[in-house]
Amino acid sequence: MRFLVLFLVLAVTAAVGCSERSMPVGPSEPSGKVSSGGLFDLFKEGGSAIVGVDSTAVETPADSTAAAGADSTVTAVTDTTEAEEDTPVPVVFRSPPAARAALDSLGIEYTEEAFLDSARSGNLAVVRLFVQGGMSVKATDSYGETALVQAARGGHLAVVRYLVGQGADVNATYDYSYDGETVLHYAAVGGHLAVVRYLVGQGASVTVTDNGGRTPRDVALAKGKTAVADYLESVGG
Repeated sequence: MRFLVLFLVLAVTAAVGCSERSMPVGPSEPSGKVSSGGLFDLFKEGGSAIVGVDSTAVETPADSTAAAGADSTVTAVTDTTEAEEDTPVPVVFRSPPAARAALDSLGIEYTEEAFLDSARSGNLAVVRLFVQGGMSVKATDSYGETALVQAARGGHLAVVRYLVGQGADVNATYDYSYDGETVLHYAAVGGHLAVVRYLVGQGASVTVTDNGGRTPRDVALAKGKTAVADYLESVGG
């Protein structure tokens, strides 16, 4: 009899234990982990998009044909201060026909004059479209000035860097206005120190003189641009 009671007690205990293990304990707490695909879902839910950026804003001629048929939507970008010039900017590479179509969609004619105007205003996105469309960086206006001159005069460092990267000559001379000035003369007379530094770093001569015998430092001093004059003096100008 004693053994029968003990057997019944053990049986009941085992049954209770099994039922407790099989009972649900309520909804599980979040583990804090992201399941496979979770990061993708986060991006979708947040409306985020990942785009490639170019930290130098410099392309090679071969790059301009890398993406024929690319989306021709363009946001015109104007660089307003030299301090902002090193900010990475999105770059879309286009074939010449696609680049010209993008210009047309912006209401911009594919002409040398319009190209020079975009450099003068510091509109890097439009300058890039012209070059991708086949415009030569050596194109000049009626005074013989290039896009590089226009950008340097306005202090548009990003455009200057881009054009130099596309083969624009930092030591070319121009016969209009002060006769025989180089791009460095134009940047110096405007007091654009960041542009001056960049051009010097790219090999622009600091001792070259215009037809009046003036160096870039001379024209900077004449306009009261002492920071530029001091810098040019420090590098041998």
